[in-house]
Amino acid sequence: MLNQVQSWTKKGVAAAAVLKMSEMTSDVLEGLQNSTFSVVFVSPESLDSAYCIQMAKVQEGLVAVVCDEAHCIVQWGDTFRRSYKQIARLRSLFDATPFLLLTATCTEEMRRRICSELLLTSSDVKTVAIIPDRPNIFIDFHIRAKFFQKELKWMVEEVKKGEACPKIIIYRQSGTDVCEIYGWLSDQLGYSSNVALSDRTITMYHGSITETKEGYLS
Repeated sequence: MLNQVQSWTKKGVAAAAVLKMSEMTSDVLEGLQNSTFSVVFVSPESLDSAYCIQMAKVQEGLVAVVCDEAHCIVQWGDTFRRSYKQIARLRSLFDATPFLLLTATCTEEMRRRICSELLLTSSDVKTVAIIPDRPNIFIDFHIRAKFFQKELKWMVEEVKKGEACPKIIIYRQSGTDVCEIYGWLSDQLGYSSNVALSDRTITMYHGSITETKEGYLS
């Protein structure tokens, strides 16, 4: 959520996230109390916070309650994040506020289950469904070579094109595999250890990387 807050703030939109009290600054707490933020991000686990309860009492300036990745209500609500089941409480707290549910992976059966969980009837809901048919995104497969060096030889030539090279993402489950592939590609492209990140056309990603390195990825 903090990444979202930073993104909106850079665009000139006042945004904040409801976190644990110990994790929020006094400026954020004051802004939440005075309704100075245009966008407020809340996780399902924060729905019972004092701020959410207080915000429900003052709905005049609230444009909408938006639930992104709405399929998680039925995918995760019965398992490891039961707080998603509490989202239905928002409809009673914010009874005068429109709700917007967004998802790109919701089946018709899931849509019915979401409506059931949120106590919505067909007359309450307007569904806007657009099939995201993107010809450049597809699933393909082939039998891979025994060694990734042979498998990724084509990629070295692509990366050498510089700016003409399209963005390529390689997913691996093991961090060790990622490091091995990254090291091999670096050697193939002639990157020594003293080459700055900003001068490289490849990099690794992990959730724990620094914001500086993450900036090169974007």
